[in-house]
Amino acid sequence: MNAGAFQQVVAFESQLSIGSKVLAKWTNSHTAYAVPAEVVKINAKSFKVALLEDYCRPAYDAATQTWHEGQVIYPKGQRIRLPTLLDFKTWSVNNRAEPLGGYSPVEAPSIP
Repeated sequence: MNAGAFQQVVAFESQLSIGSKVLAKWTNSHTAYAVPAEVVKINAKSFKVALLEDYCRPAYDAATQTWHEGQVIYPKGQRIRLPTLLDFKTWSVNNRAEPLGGYSPVEAPSIP
């Protein structure tokens, strides 16, 4: 993460308030998840969010050779704790809140 990306994360997390819509990203059992969510609580080093959609495990239908939504494993409304950048031991690109549209690309500064 370069300085510009770090500044974007700090600016985004510092402006969050209860009711803000974010993309919740977390991991569990070696799997990464990303679901739109709403901030419901803010702590010093974490956010608690409520999922705005069900997360369904993808399922493969061998007969039609297509993927479809399978069993709901994280239901709409479930609350998930996400770390802020201040919790540097658990924060990662796969374990955080980010803007719904993602972050803007940041170019590394050029060295003359």
